[in-house]
Amino acid sequence: MDILEKIENLRKLINQANMNYYEKDMPTITDSEYDKLMNELIQLENSYPEYKKADSPTSKVGGKVSEKFTSYTHRYSLLSLGNAFSFDELRAFDQRVKKSINKDEIEYIAELKIDGLSIALIYHDGNLIVGATRGDGSSGENVTKNIMTVEDIPKVVDVKGDFEVRGEVYMDNKTFDDLNEARLTEGLPQFRNPRNGAAGSLRQLNSEVTRERRLKSFIYEITYSNDLDYKTQAEALKILKNYKFSTNNRWIKGNIEDIIEFCQQILGERNNLTYGIDGVVVKVNSLTDQLELGYTEKSPRWAIAYKFPPEQKETIIENITISVGRTGVLTPMAELRPTLIGGSQVKRATLHNEDYIIEKDIRVGDFVVLQKAGDVIPEIVKVVIEKRPFKSKPYIFPQKCPVCGSEVIKIEASIKCTGELYCPAQLVKGLIHFVSRDAMNIDGLGEKYIEYFVEEGLINTPVDIYKLKKEDISSLEGLGEKSANNIIEAILNSKNRGLGPLLYGFGIPLIGNKGAKLLAKNFRTIDSLISADKEDLLNIETVGEKMADSLIAFFKESRNINIISELKDLGILMDDDTKSLSDDLKGKTFVITGSFSNYDRKELTNLLELHGGKASSSVSKKTTYVLAGEDPGSKLSKAVALGIKIISIDEFLEMIGERLKKDEYN
Repeated sequence: MDILEKIENLRKLINQANMNYYEKDMPTITDSEYDKLMNELIQLENSYPEYKKADSPTSKVGGKVSEKFTSYTHRYSLLSLGNAFSFDELRAFDQRVKKSINKDEIEYIAELKIDGLSIALIYHDGNLIVGATRGDGSSGENVTKNIMTVEDIPKVVDVKGDFEVRGEVYMDNKTFDDLNEARLTEGLPQFRNPRNGAAGSLRQLNSEVTRERRLKSFIYEITYSNDLDYKTQAEALKILKNYKFSTNNRWIKGNIEDIIEFCQQILGERNNLTYGIDGVVVKVNSLTDQLELGYTEKSPRWAIAYKFPPEQKETIIENITISVGRTGVLTPMAELRPTLIGGSQVKRATLHNEDYIIEKDIRVGDFVVLQKAGDVIPEIVKVVIEKRPFKSKPYIFPQKCPVCGSEVIKIEASIKCTGELYCPAQLVKGLIHFVSRDAMNIDGLGEKYIEYFVEEGLINTPVDIYKLKKEDISSLEGLGEKSANNIIEAILNSKNRGLGPLLYGFGIPLIGNKGAKLLAKNFRTIDSLISADKEDLLNIETVGEKMADSLIAFFKESRNINIISELKDLGILMDDDTKSLSDDLKGKTFVITGSFSNYDRKELTNLLELHGGKASSSVSKKTTYVLAGEDPGSKLSKAVALGIKIISIDEFLEMIGERLKKDEYN
């Protein structure tokens, strides 16, 4: 491989890692692996400057801004930090600083490097008006609603004029462990480290999810202020603390040798902290000196991050077990010979999915190198091939669910059980989904009652719901005759929901609400759908290979067919009775953005589909119209750039000749 090819390959690997880390909140390599790649690229670009490009990852900060949020342009760029991986590199940094400003002695301040998500908080006349992520350094995501749910961030401060601070939003170790345990139970991918968990939580579209994740903050910098006077970073930290910002108390001032001693101390104590850190940030304390030192394209010249080496231990995989989450995802776990790492005994490590096992060729009996990613979650770094047992065999992922014996299907990286209706691991969640509004819409039979009825042995499958009697319910503690009557009436009313809601209620992997409606509209009856082959399914618009495979696998299970047969005998409508209002919008694709005073997006989607139109979540060249309400966000500007027609709610209603009021078609 020649030098240019090697450079391009490194850029590709780093760009992919950046996308996974910053944009998807799902890192695929460790921090130390990333740092190794970046350092190699930096050295090659320095040695061969003719190959340096303006868009190289060595010149960029963070990742691009997600289209899920509106963009916020930072007043001053949020830059990344250069790294030091040894104390000699810290001393070299000290020499560069002294030489640059011609001083014999420099006072530094050292602060813990929190493993979180960088944020900027903007206040005006004391009120918090914007909370934004770092993004690409120049602009970030406006996550103000979510920032407002972080309890330790002050929403009002006694500072006049414009005022901005910066820091990290993070997740402490206990919250991280609890969240990952819950995600494992739900069959969801585990967050790999606390930073990953914090980023995924802060970038939620539903701010209530963010609130539930119990995020915290450490604020470490005053970016600008019209009102405050301070001359050093240490003074800034004290001011922040006085204004009730959460600041990390573990910091010291001193010369570079004092700082190195502090780093050694923290290195020994980091496993006792209640939050994740991955190093120590070293800054020139004087703001005057900081200004004189200035910035490179990517980093301040007056600061550097000393990165801790990850602690690694060797152990043996004694077994590989499979857990089935409440969504049916099969998650492999390595059962390890107990080993002490990061201050705790580690007995298990997640293997994520089948692809991860194949990529690293992980087998039972292997000696493996274990480390704690982000100092919290145990992770297998590599297999020690030279110690592999002679008769070792590759691990074969199960072809059937270990809980219920159903066939499994691969969906992207996940392998999922198809026995949603009766798999004990998925039972409660599957039934809750079955009675939900977009499915069978059994009003009053919510999550609480489903869990209660399962515990009491009253229901185990959807069939049992339609066999419930009033006397079965009214005799239970906390339920009376009135509640029982309401539930039974709602169950009876749901029998005529039709084929689309029923299909959606079955929870067939990859078959969402829209897909279920489309299948119902095209096949009309459950029997026609069951007898359809793959070619028949692929002839339907938007049905792809994976959706078709999922449907075939679902109907292949005899137990699913038995449930469908029993539901049919109980009088459940299994035909499609969807009635279109018109074909006025046939062949037209709409993107709905913003808010509307008299309609929510679901109602508008339903209305346009009743008139033959199609709803899409993203703007592209195939979009016919963008229906824009108040605060439309980035989709509007993308539509303008593509020359797509933007219409108002009044124009939309006129387009379909809508003369009915909202409550007349609901």
